[in-house]
Amino acid sequence: MRGFSGQKVNLNKSAIFFSHNTPQNTRLAIAQTLNIEHIGAQDKYLGLPSIVQKSKKATFGAIKDKVQKRIMGWKRSLLSSDGRHTLLRAVGEAIPIYTLSCFKLPDTLLTEIHSMLSQFWWVQKGAERRMVWIKWDTMTRPKKDGGLGIKDLRAQNLALLGKQCWCLMKYPNSTLSRILKAKYFRYTDFLYAEIGSVPSWGWRSVIEGRKVIEKGLLWKIGSDANVRIFHDPWLPPPVPFNVP
Repeated sequence: MRGFSGQKVNLNKSAIFFSHNTPQNTRLAIAQTLNIEHIGAQDKYLGLPSIVQKSKKATFGAIKDKVQKRIMGWKRSLLSSDGRHTLLRAVGEAIPIYTLSCFKLPDTLLTEIHSMLSQFWWVQKGAERRMVWIKWDTMTRPKKDGGLGIKDLRAQNLALLGKQCWCLMKYPNSTLSRILKAKYFRYTDFLYAEIGSVPSWGWRSVIEGRKVIEKGLLWKIGSDANVRIFHDPWLPPPVPFNVP
């Protein structure tokens, strides 16, 4: 591994995961030989789930629990509106950015987190219902646009995934780019790569981030790029991006 990347593996930060088809004696032998920790499907590595299960909501449910603990630790009824606003911004920053930049979180999970934050703002307790004077979409707008400047986790998630895609396009020779290319788009370019059969949730998340990037992409004619003139966007606004 050191000869491949130029870096030495830190065994103290390494872990190994086995398929359920691997015999127990084989697992023990490999773990003892490598002298590294053995983790299960429910465990995390560097803050990320080692295995993304079929239920994405269950896989990333710990994020919701973390937000809830952060909120419940404060006596919201004693906080002023400025205090609640400061806390909401702090809670948004508590969401692990690394996770948001690697995986697309389920919409249902993000909706539940947004609901928790909204209830905290309006000082709702449990099943108690109070009048909500401003909808969540308005609260996440910048202050100059009449909002509260609270982060929209769904938009932040897609933005960070889009940033990952930009890095894949800008650095095609990086280790991650070469691994993904070998697995998912060996004979084509990243922009034309398809999801493929049995893709990982990480790759599905990358494709979602690419959709964000594609909205602002424009090919430069004369840059030695293989532009598909009838399919790729190359005409600047206000002319339609694609040739009809």
